[in-house]
Amino acid sequence: MSEKSLAKYLRILGWPLDWAMRAHVKQLAQRHSIIILITFISAFLPRFATWIYPGFGWYRLMIYDVQLYTDYGRAMVKAVSEWNIEKFASINIGVPPLGTFLVGVSASIFGAWLGVYRAGLLAPIIASSLSAPLIYLTLRKFSNKAGMAAAFLFSFDPYLIQFSSAYLDAIGAFFILIAMFFFITSDKLSFRRCMIIGFFLMVSILTKFTFAVFTAFFIMFLILVKKDLQTAGVVTAFSLFSIFLIPWLWFPNTLQEAFIHHKSMNSLLPPILFGPIMIGVIESYPWYILTYLGIGQVHWNVLPSISHILLFSAIVYMCLKREFQVDENLAIFLVTSILAIVFIPRNYWTYTWGVNLLKSESVLFKQFYPYYFYLTNLASGMFASYMIFGASYLSRLKAKVMIFPMILYSLTAPFTAVMNGLYPYWDFIFTLILNFSRDNPVMGYCGLLAFIVTVIMLVMLVIFTVVILGRILSEKSPRKLKLEF
Repeated sequence: MSEKSLAKYLRILGWPLDWAMRAHVKQLAQRHSIIILITFISAFLPRFATWIYPGFGWYRLMIYDVQLYTDYGRAMVKAVSEWNIEKFASINIGVPPLGTFLVGVSASIFGAWLGVYRAGLLAPIIASSLSAPLIYLTLRKFSNKAGMAAAFLFSFDPYLIQFSSAYLDAIGAFFILIAMFFFITSDKLSFRRCMIIGFFLMVSILTKFTFAVFTAFFIMFLILVKKDLQTAGVVTAFSLFSIFLIPWLWFPNTLQEAFIHHKSMNSLLPPILFGPIMIGVIESYPWYILTYLGIGQVHWNVLPSISHILLFSAIVYMCLKREFQVDENLAIFLVTSILAIVFIPRNYWTYTWGVNLLKSESVLFKQFYPYYFYLTNLASGMFASYMIFGASYLSRLKAKVMIFPMILYSLTAPFTAVMNGLYPYWDFIFTLILNFSRDNPVMGYCGLLAFIVTVIMLVMLVIFTVVILGRILSEKSPRKLKLEF
């Protein structure tokens, strides 16, 4: 057969093969479109039913700042419609504007049908619901099972349903998740993808400053673990550029007011490091560490996180098998979300209540809100689903320190689940410790017991973390993951 005849034969043979391939790709696209739609609906319906209509959560679950952020958002929309930038900058000073503005847009559009405050909640609920298909698309890189499991876990996790009402956290987490989609699904990051990652991290910072802490740790891991200076540089540039997009930084009076606000609230330093020193209660260090490593989720009328519990179960299972299958990029996402909470700046004030013998001292207001773990538990569910359904290879993790906080955070899951059901008063334990430190005769003995309990809990968690880490990395492990500094 001549070369010309062979080429003609192959061309003829290629037509049905090409048609079959295109048909297969089209079928896969239709299938993924259906899954994306199903995951969105499965996330949207329970969130809508909980907070919009019929709104079961309003009567039974903890919810924060509904009126505050809706009113701020509507005021921002009005200021924009009047082209009054200075008025816009003077609203909710000290907080980035994007999330609040989106809440205002939602309230303005849907307020006539749903009521103003429920309509304001629709913005974070939609952002939270859109996170479900994005989770599926991210983990589909490893397996369809992992993607679907993580998406449905996110959709029906009671904690994540409850705190889809956390205005800024749910919206900001959605932007973070878009950035992580491009990071996790890329074997090698192009400059274009670096730009996209940097842009959405910048948008998350413009939603809430918590995500600036996340971005800082993400940049650190890009440099120290990934050795990816290009992405780190692009993300840093976008993060710094976000400063110029915050309106209350444009005017001297609003800038001064923002600084005074944060200074007066003592919210410029991480409490896990400086809180006990600032309030003069060194005995509260174990309480602070436990709080920021997971037990801060404990509060009355707060539902447990199935994602947190599943991460604990997956890590214990891997420990028993003496193997630890991990994708490096996904691990960076989870550990970064944990460290962002651990080092988040928060207030550390106290106040006195009661009289005479019943006089006591407590936190000024909650030093820690349970919805802070929204992004962390989202990442936990993704990582746990990956470990159970999607891990098919071992990647090299260049920093052993990355696994330690992951395990330690997972081990707080049983405590949070039990305490939320039986004793959801973690803040009151702090009050007891504080009064023990102040030598209050009424609550001193109980405070001593509370201090001992927190010390024992912390020591136990650290010991178990070291044991699990040692077992995973044991020389006897049949499939040992090599870790290096």
